[in-house]
Amino acid sequence: MSALAEKPAPRRDSRRNLAAFIGDMSSFAVGMYFMPTTTVIVGLASMLTTDKALIGIVGLTWRTFWYLPQLLAARVIHHQPRKWPFLFWPAQMGRQIVLLLVAWLFFTQASNPGLTLALLIGGLAIFSSSDALASISWFDILSRAFTPRMRSRVFAIGQLIGSLVGIAVGIAVERLLANEAWPIFTRYAVVLLCGYLALNVSGIFILFIQELPPDSTGHEEGEAAPRAGFADTLRAAVQGDARFRRVLLGRGLTFLETMVSSFYVVFARAELGLGPEAIGLFSAAYVVGSIFGVVAFGALGERAGPRRVSQLASFLHFLAPALVVALIVLPGLAGSGLWVMFAVLGINGALEHSLTLGYLGYVMDIATDKTRGAYIAVMNSLSGIISLTPFLGGVLLDALAHPLGARGAYAAVFGAVAVIVLIGSLVALTIPPVSRDPAPAD
Repeated sequence: MSALAEKPAPRRDSRRNLAAFIGDMSSFAVGMYFMPTTTVIVGLASMLTTDKALIGIVGLTWRTFWYLPQLLAARVIHHQPRKWPFLFWPAQMGRQIVLLLVAWLFFTQASNPGLTLALLIGGLAIFSSSDALASISWFDILSRAFTPRMRSRVFAIGQLIGSLVGIAVGIAVERLLANEAWPIFTRYAVVLLCGYLALNVSGIFILFIQELPPDSTGHEEGEAAPRAGFADTLRAAVQGDARFRRVLLGRGLTFLETMVSSFYVVFARAELGLGPEAIGLFSAAYVVGSIFGVVAFGALGERAGPRRVSQLASFLHFLAPALVVALIVLPGLAGSGLWVMFAVLGINGALEHSLTLGYLGYVMDIATDKTRGAYIAVMNSLSGIISLTPFLGGVLLDALAHPLGARGAYAAVFGAVAVIVLIGSLVALTIPPVSRDPAPAD
């Protein structure tokens, strides 16, 4: 026992945590590339029902049950001295659901489509809500494990590895689902099994994560205000921190671009006359943009911090719909429609990794160990609400198509969103800087 007591405490930027977090992040990304909700999961749902409303519910379940329980998850862990158990055990519980779905598909071949669809939706809900609880603890532990510069490096390397392997995963998924030697639901079961195995590799890396103790200063402040309730902490975060309010406003306005981003490909096919082969080019643009975004945002974050990443990402959120509007209103760009849309999808791919390196990284910098969970939960809950706005975008496009025509409706909706996002990008420019730790010695 004395030997254990004398064991030195974990230190920031340790090689062990560096390897553990990068391994966890990249293997989790690989697991999710095997079963993205927008393609594989929705594709599986379409094999079970032709009801587009039900298919839409499947697509929304992941986001809804990941974003919206964030505040509850933060409340659960608020007074817990150690966050690691609330990272490991919820993650493990949620990931076993994937194995149950694999077994169900393999042994029943979805003989009861309605029941299988219900199990799929329920399984996604459990998986996502479990991951929501784990993610609050994950961000909290990561914030204490690394200095800001090293944290940017960890995010960039982990996401880059995941994205590069994700290209091979995409090819593997296409080959597995095209293998007509197996029944269709066996193919989906094998794809999900591959994802499950990658998620378990992530779980192994989590075992090696060392949780650093909370900052002593922040801890003492928390003791002085005798165990302030989560609601009080939440209220103080929103009302008492002008920087956080500025971040919420900037993030909320710029992320509204999500309302129209789902319709970029629809616009390209319907209004530019691009054929199905263009979808392959757009997918390639998204992947290339994603990889470029990890490298560019990671380098910028390490050199200048998450504030600059947030500002650049905010401008790119504006640039994407603005380019589409320019394509509509400027006849001279008509011949370059494919390349303009290629750029738009590339920008969307780059923005895929901007949140953790930008706004969320900034929030982790300004929060204390006592308030970090509440800050992250509010940020993610805001993103969750805004992620539901594509439905509103579709309603507006349909409503305006009658008086303005389809092309005019796209110009009006995309233009209005671009103006709002531009305001958000200007707000992002006013976010104050945060002092950063010195670069760690190699």
